[in-house]
Amino acid sequence: MSVTSSTTGSAAIKRPKAKKKQESLAEIFLSVGKGGLKVSAAYVLILTILTLIHFPYHADQDAPPKIKKESGAFYADIYAAPKTASATPETAKPTEAESRYVQIAAEMVKREGILPRVTGFAKQYGLADKRVLDVGAGTGYLQDVVPNYVGLDISTSARRYFHKPFVEASATDMPFRDNEFDAAWSVWVLEHVPKPEQALNEIRRVVKDGGMLYLKPAWNCAWWMGEGYQVRPYSDFDVQGKIRKASLNLLASPYYST
Repeated sequence: MSVTSSTTGSAAIKRPKAKKKQESLAEIFLSVGKGGLKVSAAYVLILTILTLIHFPYHADQDAPPKIKKESGAFYADIYAAPKTASATPETAKPTEAESRYVQIAAEMVKREGILPRVTGFAKQYGLADKRVLDVGAGTGYLQDVVPNYVGLDISTSARRYFHKPFVEASATDMPFRDNEFDAAWSVWVLEHVPKPEQALNEIRRVVKDGGMLYLKPAWNCAWWMGEGYQVRPYSDFDVQGKIRKASLNLLASPYYST
């Protein structure tokens, strides 16, 4: 080791040359750069795989009978009464699924002021003495807006919420005659329909010429919410569907957008 004497006579170790220090820093940055490239490559690979899994993003497709049947079964479970011998729908404690879905829906309806909005619509267009269809009626929270009301829902068990006429059917295949209604409304339903234009055609068919429509789909609703991925169990889905459900946390993050 080489030393040099200072003016005070003490020995000091020579410092490494600046060039060597610069080379050392360059090596560090190069190493970090390689690691960053690996992370970026892995991220791009994950995004590519998810993109392929979730493609196409927005495509209206014919809903096969299986999908219609599964949708009906899902909502039937959601609206089903608790299975206890002595309980009634009014007094029984709701099931976990019902609590999670129905109560959230009820909170949203109240927060968004849906009942006053639809009531105002009916008053504005003079629907008090008209025959009105509620497409996707759910728990029937709008059934008392007008006297002559008919609720339609795909669920077999939603009927228990109604004291007005209720029809179990799909919005894409309604069992009504042409021009049977003077008006119709549908709130937060069309985003759940696999082929919404078919539902719109059906609504147009059953409502008279010059009839009034109040349509409020959740346009800002993510596609996985519309298809129930957050609340439906993994057993409801095929392999691709299970991967989609497992990837929801990533899809909902600001780092990935479809």
